[in-house]
Amino acid sequence: MAVVRQQYLKATYQLAKNSPAAWADFVEAFKLYTAYELERSMTTMTAEAQVALGMSRRMLEIRDDFVNIEERGGKLR
Repeated sequence: MAVVRQQYLKATYQLAKNSPAAWADFVEAFKLYTAYELERSMTTMTAEAQVALGMSRRMLEIRDDFVNIEERGGKLR
């Protein structure tokens, strides 16, 4: 795992631990926002489809990091 990714996950884990209720609200809002962006990317012009696909994949990856931060943060210890 890259050093930068480890730092990002450690910081995210720390945020989740500092305020679990606020973190849960944030994760739910981010899941809804991700769904919105994925749906919006489906209406992208053909010329921009590759960029939209790449951005969608990144959003899903980040969403999964947020949802599974306990597991990911535990592995970094």
